[in-house]
Amino acid sequence: MDYPAASSDLPSPRPRRLGPALIAACLTLTACGGASQAGVKPSSTDKPSFEAATDHPMCVVLSVGAQHGVAHLGALRAIVQNPRLPIACVAGASMGSLAASVLASAPAEDPVVRYGALMERYRRDTAVEAGGRATLGAIAGFVLLGPLGAAAGAAGGVGSVDRVNWERFVASMDDFYRGAQIEGLPLSYINFHQRIDKLGPQPVTVADGNLAQAVGASIANPLIFDELEARDIERLDPGMDSLLRVPIEATCAHFPRSRILAINVTRQAAVYRSEIPCPVWEISIPPIEAPTDAMDPESDAFSKLVEHGERVTRQALERAGIPPA
Repeated sequence: MDYPAASSDLPSPRPRRLGPALIAACLTLTACGGASQAGVKPSSTDKPSFEAATDHPMCVVLSVGAQHGVAHLGALRAIVQNPRLPIACVAGASMGSLAASVLASAPAEDPVVRYGALMERYRRDTAVEAGGRATLGAIAGFVLLGPLGAAAGAAGGVGSVDRVNWERFVASMDDFYRGAQIEGLPLSYINFHQRIDKLGPQPVTVADGNLAQAVGASIANPLIFDELEARDIERLDPGMDSLLRVPIEATCAHFPRSRILAINVTRQAAVYRSEIPCPVWEISIPPIEAPTDAMDPESDAFSKLVEHGERVTRQALERAGIPPA
């Protein structure tokens, strides 16, 4: 089933004013906003279970998660390789939006391999700007790794170039995705970010326009990208919004006829309201050690996280009676 593309602001609790310090704390802890709804789960009995709703097109929803989000790639591999779970759409927030973009732009390719190719493109672009001195290990903390990731990049000796540059990464993505527009992708895709105004952060769904720019907005974290000033930033990583950490409700609002398979790599259960019409199945991937080089496809940590995400997802599918044919 084809889904229409659209962009929309999502309803949210009454906004509050947030200063740069609180924004930084929220992005680090991913525990701000909407706490009163924590633990809300669908309980309606008038809609089918995820397993029974086979006539509903399936959307895969990927959570935020910093370097733990590498496990999304393994989860995607397990789902893609299961012919009983055809994917109609994919959605994500923060690191989940990046992993989702890898799949949506080339659903026939192995998402792990494709992510590696994207990282290699960024490494080359950084090396060119650094006069050939940068290595992939030196820039492995380029996105969503927090202050330790930035420190790791500095230790790598990238030199005169910014080690974690948002504009360079978005440009590298745009080159890698060949200027792809979301509405032209082979797989329906949406992602989420926070729009900052005078009243504070407002949740935004993006379902059209330039893919790289959309992902860039979802990963915009002033703790990571030095050029993004918390005081002036207009678009922000959505990790501070409890409803967008695992964006089940927002995805259902855009794809109301879908059933949702949510992959959650955070330590907290997804938050969403019971009245949403979409049948939901949430697979929680428990965190394992994820050092700052986990984003580097050549690192042992990367391989372990991918294998962990794939193994947990396959086991969950088998327990639910949906093993590969």
